[in-house]
Amino acid sequence: GELLISGATVFDGYFSHSNEDVFSADGYFRTGDLVEICGDGNRFYRIVGRCKDIINRGGVKLSPSELDGLLEGALGLAEAAVCAYADEDLGEKVCACVVPLEDAEPPTLETVREHLSSKGVARFKLPERLEVFAALPRNPLGKVMRNVLREQVESRG
Repeated sequence: GELLISGATVFDGYFSHSNEDVFSADGYFRTGDLVEICGDGNRFYRIVGRCKDIINRGGVKLSPSELDGLLEGALGLAEAAVCAYADEDLGEKVCACVVPLEDAEPPTLETVREHLSSKGVARFKLPERLEVFAALPRNPLGKVMRNVLREQVESRG
């Protein structure tokens, strides 16, 4: 779930902002970080992504970074990222967006699904669509801009 924090060092809110979506009803700051509890005795938190990047596939929340990491550098790909695309029945589905290495053939959707399955990815997390790009949209820091990627995927139909 989302990491919420509170304490003496947490600021009171943004200047000239309603702050309605910044804090929970009981006053905890919403970091926007998606975390999982892990380790011996569930004593550690591991940041696994950003809440706004989450794919909501039929009510099941999927973190795209898990799939990104398994695809990058595999199957002759220079770049890879997954994003959501709208679906009438499930709300959202998973699209694998890939950039093949120079002079390499892009993988098929079935090849991508087989690769992810071989890495232990659950069937419900597998992409239902594959789109090939020349380059993935990135911000000045080099991070994939998933919102732009989603728009590009949806514009392709």
